[in-house]
Amino acid sequence: MSKKPNWVTIKKRYLQGEKPKDIAASYGLTARQVSDKATRESWKRKKTEIHVKADKIIEDEVLVTSKQVIVELARIAFCDATQIYEPNSNGEGFSLKSLDQIPLDLRRCIKTIEQRPIVTKEDGYIGNAITKVSFYDKVKANELLGKYLGIWQEGLKPQDQPKPQEVSTDPLIEAMAPSILEDWADHETESPEE
Repeated sequence: MSKKPNWVTIKKRYLQGEKPKDIAASYGLTARQVSDKATRESWKRKKTEIHVKADKIIEDEVLVTSKQVIVELARIAFCDATQIYEPNSNGEGFSLKSLDQIPLDLRRCIKTIEQRPIVTKEDGYIGNAITKVSFYDKVKANELLGKYLGIWQEGLKPQDQPKPQEVSTDPLIEAMAPSILEDWADHETESPEE
């Protein structure tokens, strides 16, 4: 014979981690009735030790930082897609490199790769050749970076945006800057020969 449901006791047992089906059996209820009441009234169980450990592992292993996101966006925004090509052996034109020859940073920017099988009469199927590579949207990555870094201000037209300060963090570029400017100045002042 089952007891009349005492929801205070049922709640206490549920919060201590007892399974709804075990609680329900004592009172002639279904596990669904106990679970539904717990959900409706937002009964929150204490996390068991295993749940705490699982949460810790997830936090340690899957933690995504804002720095990681910014690095990925920057990688996409500034990738040099020309690194996927190599000169043909005859010196005329270019072809796509094999995937293992493409630098890792650039491979991380690739959205899709289309391949075709390479089949020869003598050997049959010998592998795949990359026929098309598409990259994640560089413009979108730049927009997201700009928003995060405060370069773009919402609601302002491009001409009204504050002018960014030029900052160079590369000492080599800073050292080369005067000579580059001189070269550009020389190039601009040269007139074509008639």
